[in-house]
Amino acid sequence: MITRNRIEKGVEVIKFAIEKGISVSEASVKSGYANTFLKNVKRDLKEEHENGIVSEEDYDFFMSAYENYASQENKEDSSDPKNNTYRYEENGNSANVTTKTNKQIKTLEELIEVAQIDTNVWEVERWICNKWDIHGEFKDGENIKTNWQVKAWLKKKVFEILSKGIKEDFIEDAKKYAPKYEKIIYPKKENSKNLLEISIWDLHLGKLAWGEEVGEDYDSKIAKERFIKCLEGLLNMTKNFNYEKILFVIGNDFLNSDNRFNTTSNETFQDQDLRWQKIYRMGRELLVTAIDRLKKEALVDVISIPGNHDLEKSNSLADSIFCWYHNCKEVNVDNGPSLRKYYQYGRNLIGFCHGKDEKILNLPLLMASEVPDLWAETKFREFHLGHIHHKKDIKWLSTEEFNGVTVRFLRSLSGPEEWHYRMGFTKNIKAGEAFLWNFENGNIGNFSFNIE
Repeated sequence: MITRNRIEKGVEVIKFAIEKGISVSEASVKSGYANTFLKNVKRDLKEEHENGIVSEEDYDFFMSAYENYASQENKEDSSDPKNNTYRYEENGNSANVTTKTNKQIKTLEELIEVAQIDTNVWEVERWICNKWDIHGEFKDGENIKTNWQVKAWLKKKVFEILSKGIKEDFIEDAKKYAPKYEKIIYPKKENSKNLLEISIWDLHLGKLAWGEEVGEDYDSKIAKERFIKCLEGLLNMTKNFNYEKILFVIGNDFLNSDNRFNTTSNETFQDQDLRWQKIYRMGRELLVTAIDRLKKEALVDVISIPGNHDLEKSNSLADSIFCWYHNCKEVNVDNGPSLRKYYQYGRNLIGFCHGKDEKILNLPLLMASEVPDLWAETKFREFHLGHIHHKKDIKWLSTEEFNGVTVRFLRSLSGPEEWHYRMGFTKNIKAGEAFLWNFENGNIGNFSFNIE
């Protein structure tokens, strides 16, 4: 640990170098020390100051003297911005930036500007700012100038960079595909004031399950096949009904993990069968295929509901879908940040949430208080939830109306993985579901496509 006495001896060497007009190495030797004495004092002082061992007073005491020596040695106006020093050291996901300037630094924003920190890549974990007066004869006639030295410790924004990479990947794909959809003129049908809701929830694309361990295999290929089969099955089951619009709900643990570490949004590790980039791309392509298929039948409204496995990634995925169909008049995408969303069709009000965090008994009151105008305009109200991968059998939860609101838990196409098997959740019926809503008369049909 560097002592005050050693700091004072270092300052004496500096003053001796200035007085004699010699280097600090020569001054160290003439003062009876090794030629590296001052260099070592400066190094130890800076290191212990950064670690909070040396006080600001002792640090400024030494650095003021040293900068005075440096200004005399260079014989230049140290207040000239051209003479500012800048040092950048990067090591993996961290970096250090040190710069000297004549500009007073008071805020983090000023430090970011002076230290030339790219805030798209780095976030500042901590920073310090020191100042010292330099004595000399300067061009403007002043005898004293104040210099500022700032140092910042940086941490790389790994997730933001990865997300940016995903979006750039999407943009490149979009350029290749160049989606220019021709306008569709849908034939007029009698009794078509109906809405078809397609809800294929909790797909968990990317999940890996081994049949010998849990009773059945499940991976990205199986998930994709089930999704397309279910979509076509639901359209086939409802083909004899006329409807003017389709509501397609996406998200809800559509993806099995949320990041490159293969963990959920709450950092629970998941068994994955493919690299995270490939799963994301597969998911986007699967949703584009599904929406392209649906818009052949009617106008499509897409609503994104994040799940607890893919909270952040599902938002990015829905944003990609929004961008993809930006110029398609037949598709409208709602990718708002709310974890609960509401959709009105005539006298029907449908609420959506993943179902992990909300208390079921609170949902009717939430609906009435969060969208009071829509509540007042409607008579038939439901909440649709996922998360538990099966239809709730408890009558008062699955079919009982609370203040005019029916709460439904929807099924999943996903197979069990090791955790579900260990907990005994292995016999759930795998299905996607559809609902037919009449503009005036509410829910007039429920459909379930089961996967064997």
